[in-house]
Amino acid sequence: MTLTMQRPIPKKNESNRRLGGVFLLICLLIILSFAITLAAELPSPIKKHYRGCHSIYWKIKQVTISPIFDKPETVLVEFYIDRPNKIYVIMPQKQIYSDGETVWTYLAEYKQVQKDVGERIFNPFDFIDSSQTNYEVKTGGKSEMIMQAIDKTMEPDSVSIRYKIDGRLETASYLDLNGNTVKLDFLKEAFGKGIPKKLFLNHLPKDVKIIDFDKE
Repeated sequence: MTLTMQRPIPKKNESNRRLGGVFLLICLLIILSFAITLAAELPSPIKKHYRGCHSIYWKIKQVTISPIFDKPETVLVEFYIDRPNKIYVIMPQKQIYSDGETVWTYLAEYKQVQKDVGERIFNPFDFIDSSQTNYEVKTGGKSEMIMQAIDKTMEPDSVSIRYKIDGRLETASYLDLNGNTVKLDFLKEAFGKGIPKKLFLNHLPKDVKIIDFDKE
């Protein structure tokens, strides 16, 4: 006579606990894989091209297509960027400088400098900086990626970017708050230029009025 060992039948509550544990594990794995997809890294060509970059200059052609106007508006914009937080922007109608805490906007036509503490300005350095915390890479294809703002109130909140085979930025496009399509063509870049001495804050005419928005 042979004795056979029978596996004990688990109690109903114990079986339910096991199933619940398996279900939670599966959910955690799905959430983790989803989070990894959302927080994809910058493409390796971009990281390689801009590795160690702390100061950069870009000349950009900005084309704005409005649903209201018949013709697109095209302007040349120059960006001088010094890490970690200095940025100087030169446009035809205005110049902007930020030290990371305060933004100064010079409107030469109106003989005004507008000062605003805590204001954030658009900074294309976010597109090449692996340590920035404003955007995350959502999807990436061959020579392109989409970056979405972590803070959904920030403009632009989603940017489509194309880059060259060597990792250099080529174009960026987004919708602004007014529903305009804005396209940026990166025409020229240079490393190590720094903020130029021609910064308007260093050479303001005496008749220019400084308007402090924080005191109004």
